Amino acid sequence: MKKYILLTGVGLIIFSGLGYMAGSLKYLKKEPVQIVAQKKEEIKKIDYDLSLLIDKTKEDIDGRYIESIDMNGLKDLYKDMKAESIPYVFVEKIPEDFKVEKVSDKTLFMKLMTPQLLRANEKIMRERKVVLILEEKIKNKNELTQKEEDFFKFLVEKYDVVHLKSRTAQIKELVLRVDVIPVSLSLAVAIWSTNWGQRERQSPFFEHAWDENVQYKPIKFEKLSDAVESFALQLNSRSQLSQIRATRAHFRLFKNNPTFGQDLVYGIRNYAHFIPSFMDQIMLVYSLGYIKETDDACFVKGCELTK
Repeated sequence: MKKYILLTGVGLIIFSGLGYMAGSLKYLKKEPVQIVAQKKEEIKKIDYDLSLLIDKTKEDIDGRYIESIDMNGLKDLYKDMKAESIPYVFVEKIPEDFKVEKVSDKTLFMKLMTPQLLRANEKIMRERKVVLILEEKIKNKNELTQKEEDFFKFLVEKYDVVHLKSRTAQIKELVLRVDVIPVSLSLAVAIWSTNWGQRERQSPFFEHAWDENVQYKPIKFEKLSDAVESFALQLNSRSQLSQIRATRAHFRLFKNNPTFGQDLVYGIRNYAHFIPSFMDQIMLVYSLGYIKETDDACFVKGCELTK
């Protein structure tokens, strides 16, 4: 009996070994030189694809850009807008005659801002795709092409991770920083800053800087798209706002649990820390239930471009 068990065990080991060898034959059939050549071709293809992605990040988003419009024109422009299919129509200035007299005017302001906020997120997602591929290449110690090196340095400077000395640390931090901003969070700040588009129209996100007279004044933007991108970069690069990025990264781990603006709202408290009532007012904006629904907004081409 023992002999039978022993022979059976040996037979199983031999059979397993043969199975493993059979599964490996497709690799053994090729000469080592062929395998190396194949791997080089695969890496070359990745570099080529990444090169196209890098070029794509430099292109603007296709769509219709409107330099200026009045309030009545804005109402007509966005009258059929739906949250699940936002058109690629971007208004570059808040109308000078914009005023809020009823709830529908507040909705109109959100309609004005949402395409621009999604546009900024689409541009960020283009960069994020590149970052994730670069992360994999750096992790595997694959050499970067010159174009990739240049773009990596550009991102390091843009997102302010120059202080991190190792490349591994820089790419790890870029994965945290190069990510989308929930629409409702950006909207909440714009609503607070402009009182629903009725003031500070050239500084819709309350960004300030020192002028030549050493006075801390709002930054004036010629285009709404520039203001939106600048705000997104502030949230993705300022050290005081690291909690937003850490919380967002946590939610990224759960594919079925997307990040919503309300999840990050506490982390924005340092954005305008010199305004004592800032957080109270942002939370007041969030108490309006319908602003939260804007996090589900998508372009007509789909949500995968902006989330």
